[in-house]
Amino acid sequence: MDKPTVGGWTQSWCTTCKSIGEHVVVAMVGDTPAKVECTTCHKQHQYRAAPPGDSEKKPAKPPRSTTTRRRTADIPAAPVVDLAAKVAARAAQKYDPLQRFALDDVVQHTSFGVGVVTALPGVGRLEVLFPAGTKLLTHDRGTQKVALVRPPPRDDQAGPRVSDAPPPSTKGR
Repeated sequence: MDKPTVGGWTQSWCTTCKSIGEHVVVAMVGDTPAKVECTTCHKQHQYRAAPPGDSEKKPAKPPRSTTTRRRTADIPAAPVVDLAAKVAARAAQKYDPLQRFALDDVVQHTSFGVGVVTALPGVGRLEVLFPAGTKLLTHDRGTQKVALVRPPPRDDQAGPRVSDAPPPSTKGR
């Protein structure tokens, strides 16, 4: 058999047809074809001299290292909060998103019941531990300034107009 060249013919395993057939060599690496095109389905793919599983058995891959993964033992446990003791120690405030809350405040929510503020993860956010679990709520919404955006004037409203046209010339009048 002749040495394959770019544009020449060779036998290769087609990944689409699932058979060995005639292919046109599209690219070469050294003396072996790298990319071929099937003459039956006209798909381009890597050169494969034999179907998968026909070649010598490859050595088994070593098992993956689990040291890069986080183990459950490495994750610190959430602090245990005695919800009943905290609720009994303080009077509950009714939850209102406009009101500001602090750590260890007792909150009365209409849907979740009575809970304790356990964290303030961000501006306007608080984590509250309820009997059903921890919920992320908003607070201190009344003090945040919101920029008002006004719509542009409509065509039928009077006002200054912006134009790309140059200003009218006053010369020669």
